[in-house]
Amino acid sequence: MFSIKDTCQAIVQQDSYDLVTITETWWDDSHDWSAAMDGHKLFRMDTQGMRGGGVALYVMETDVLLGVCYRPPNQDEVVD
Repeated sequence: MFSIKDTCQAIVQQDSYDLVTITETWWDDSHDWSAAMDGHKLFRMDTQGMRGGGVALYVMETDVLLGVCYRPPNQDEVVD
């Protein structure tokens, strides 16, 4: 049986994606061992002390400049 990470990695390698973004990862420190994807550098922001949220960005190991913003629904402007 394949994990979601294995399936995602197979699709990325088959179609040669340079960038892959994932929202609502729900990751924490326990996912460090399983989050890596061969040939890509991982940038991630986990939510701290709350359930849900989190984003991940996989970038093919090359030079690139990219920005990603995510605003959860019903978030107060003060948090922005």
